[in-house]
Amino acid sequence: MNHSNKDGTSPAESGEGRPLIKENADQPNTYSTQSGKGVSQGLAGVRKAAKNNKEMKFTALLHHLTVDLLRESFYSLKRKAAPGVDGVTWQEYENGLEDRLTDLHDRVHRGAYRAIPCQTGQWLKSVVQGHFNYYAVPGNLDSLGVFRERVIGHWGHTLRRRSQQRPISWERILALAQRWLPQPRVLHPYPAVRFAASHPR
Repeated sequence: MNHSNKDGTSPAESGEGRPLIKENADQPNTYSTQSGKGVSQGLAGVRKAAKNNKEMKFTALLHHLTVDLLRESFYSLKRKAAPGVDGVTWQEYENGLEDRLTDLHDRVHRGAYRAIPCQTGQWLKSVVQGHFNYYAVPGNLDSLGVFRERVIGHWGHTLRRRSQQRPISWERILALAQRWLPQPRVLHPYPAVRFAASHPR
């Protein structure tokens, strides 16, 4: 989420420019959830309006994201599910939950929240594994370990720079690395062993 909602507009509106907001105001299918005219309370009203009119455009929804809603959503998750992309389990996130939810709510509404995309972990995994596939020969494990540590360092620096209010901890970064980045191991024997192999004719 890249835009703040303090001016009452959604992130999509901010990205398209103010003419879109003016245009929406003139369209009958526009549904402003902050208007007091004909608007049902809460998200139930939003769902009902969307169901009744598939063409309806919503121009203000962020105010529905409250700490109470975040808390309710958290406790509706499966408690024994696998850790998320950030490597944090349900039980770990519950520690200091109210502070976490308050901070998350504040960052979302300020436009400072940046989700951790799993695509980054998948991409880094392919990069590290590709490096290992080429260089993982006997005697080269120390160099492979250094390469992996430097990848973790650069990744962690990028993640910590994203949130200046509450930087991600190195514990979480190491958990991400443990989940996504393979450990160095020998994948190829010595050349002499490979060349000495015999094959049946």
